[in-house]
Amino acid sequence: MDVIDIRTPHREQGEAVSVSLMKTAHMQLLQLALPAGHGLPQHAVAGEITIHCVAGEVSVALRDGVRQLRENQLVALAAHEPHALQAVSDATVLVTVLHAPA
Repeated sequence: MDVIDIRTPHREQGEAVSVSLMKTAHMQLLQLALPAGHGLPQHAVAGEITIHCVAGEVSVALRDGVRQLRENQLVALAAHEPHALQAVSDATVLVTVLHAPA
């Protein structure tokens, strides 16, 4: 397995960037660079996930309320858990998705 560089990817001013850093049969690691005010609408994924705020601040809207994540904080979600993400400030987030074995 190679070493993965998680520095914030280059982006134009005000542009959101999503990069798949790695993907295996059982896991995917995504990096999101979100300008303040940008985010992802409510959605759910089939696998369990973690949302790890690497830099900045994001709001994660869940069924039972909103969680504020700041640098070095994360939240773990069950499979099929509806959630939305909104950058409070310019933010970098790592999302790990665990895929169920086939």
